[in-house]
Amino acid sequence: MQPAFPPARAALACLLMTSALVAPAGFAAGQGIGATCVMTGDACAISFTGAPATGADGTGGAGGSGNAGANIFTSIATATTYNDYVDPTGPSYVSPVNVTTSGSNGANGNSGDVDHENGGAGGAGGAGGYIDMSVSPAVSGASSSVASGLTAFSMGGVGGSGAGGSSVEDGNIGVTSAGGDGGDVSVTAGGSFTSAYGRGADIRSIGGTGGAGPWETSAGYPNGGDGGAGGNGEAT
Repeated sequence: MQPAFPPARAALACLLMTSALVAPAGFAAGQGIGATCVMTGDACAISFTGAPATGADGTGGAGGSGNAGANIFTSIATATTYNDYVDPTGPSYVSPVNVTTSGSNGANGNSGDVDHENGGAGGAGGAGGYIDMSVSPAVSGASSSVASGLTAFSMGGVGGSGAGGSSVEDGNIGVTSAGGDGGDVSVTAGGSFTSAYGRGADIRSIGGTGGAGPWETSAGYPNGGDGGAGGNGEAT
């Protein structure tokens, strides 16, 4: 899935192609190596999200950190033209070639009480995985919507929010955590990718949003807690 973009003229993405499917260093088995299309309507979609974070345990407990999205290393070579998919139940779109990997969100901390006066910290957002993909010149994509002709996103997860401390015991607010970093994204393609209202190709590494600061006040935090830092994007 991807965010909508304002209407624009159809764009054309013509990039160089690489063909050898040799996994780069650091790509472990089972991490999206050789991932293949999951057809969503007429769209080719490859998508991974990190496993959910472990929830906070007990009063004042800290939330678990989000887990990293899988690394994706793949080649799309079957000669065909893919088309975008528009979800009929809501305003969401899938690009003709849509490859994404996302870290999961950090879990929120639990609030304190008279026995555990301090609030729990939120968990950090998980990192987005790396994407290394090649697309044959025989593959093309045509979008009739705001979806891009080709999308490749690596996205960090949202940071977890810290929780309020005990108002009775003037406990401290738990620390809110940062969003996860996006991963490196490398795409080589030789086909034509067009969009009637979006971009021909949309390739991004996106840091996750920092967690929201808790609204609860305490003796040391009369205005509530600070939000977490956003994650970093990486090279594309």
